[in-house]
Amino acid sequence: MKRLLPILLVSMITSCASNETADSKDVKQSEIYQNYTVSWIKGRGYASASFRFGGINGTTLHLTSPSKVTYNDQQLTESKFLFGGAFYEGDQRGYSIKHEFQFTDADGKVYSNNINFEDVEFMNAPADVSKEENLVLEVTRPILGNEGIVLAAESDTSSSNEVQIGNDSQASAYYDLKAQRLIIKPTFFLNFSDVPAKIWLLKEDKKKPIDQPTNLDGEFKFTFQSKDISVTRVGKDTQAKGNKPGDKI
Repeated sequence: MKRLLPILLVSMITSCASNETADSKDVKQSEIYQNYTVSWIKGRGYASASFRFGGINGTTLHLTSPSKVTYNDQQLTESKFLFGGAFYEGDQRGYSIKHEFQFTDADGKVYSNNINFEDVEFMNAPADVSKEENLVLEVTRPILGNEGIVLAAESDTSSSNEVQIGNDSQASAYYDLKAQRLIIKPTFFLNFSDVPAKIWLLKEDKKKPIDQPTNLDGEFKFTFQSKDISVTRVGKDTQAKGNKPGDKI
């Protein structure tokens, strides 16, 4: 099975969590710690869940019937961490605004936990833009200042920047609600190299405690990264391609 970025797997390998495994039917159900991860990266998705007895570093659990876990109604399959211990995973082919895990414990009690996020991607991006001009980008939906979406860019390993997107026109990058465009000012690219800049959008969210925990808090991590675009910033005497007349704001 192809995996995008099993964040949960990486974090567990580098932590002091137990890698022993027990059957979920043999432990107190109210002391099961739920841990969920969703990663949607460049158009492909991955979901994982793990369950531990006694807390985040406790013994991992193999879900015994009637226990099960689903993500958006798709039952996840059991896998093993690199150094032992059970978790559940599944690749995702279609994006859904609602990201919902349902965990049924050995007593038949169902816990539902979700994070909602509408995906956002670039559209009709220009191939280049003048260094003196705003880079004006279309996206698939409006971006509101309270969403916590980050604009990130890099031109090489030493030239990069990121900023949270709001609706304030004084910022180096912002979403113009009236024009319905994402505006990136030349100052955002200060100290960038004269090579194509890779640009993407990033949303990260975390719930701890989760909405429907057992007696233990639980944790839910969500990551969305848009598909990249590449834009070359050109000198002031070079005509930028792809922008329509009047696009500068």
